[in-house]
Amino acid sequence: MLYDACASEAALLGIDAGSLNGGSPGGTCNHQVALIACDHDADNYTIWTWGMRKYLTRADIFEPRYSLQDAAQKLGLSEERLANYTSNASVFGGMFCTAILSDDITFATL
Repeated sequence: MLYDACASEAALLGIDAGSLNGGSPGGTCNHQVALIACDHDADNYTIWTWGMRKYLTRADIFEPRYSLQDAAQKLGLSEERLANYTSNASVFGGMFCTAILSDDITFATL
């Protein structure tokens, strides 16, 4: 997914913002950020959020990983709810939730 997002003309990522400032994920997808630069070799991904750039690694985006059972217990949520936020319905973790990608953006002129 990250490679697809980086290859897109525009990529918006839905994330759990609790992790952005050193906090813990809260189990919600509550913030959209723009992915503005990628350097796979250096493991550096630049997002635009709250009027500034933040620099993340792949681990920042996708780790730590927990089983659904462990995550449900830590977050106080049901396994069924958490399964909706995973790609394989068995592992939960990291700040990443969703991606909106586009390669054909047009802007209207007024």
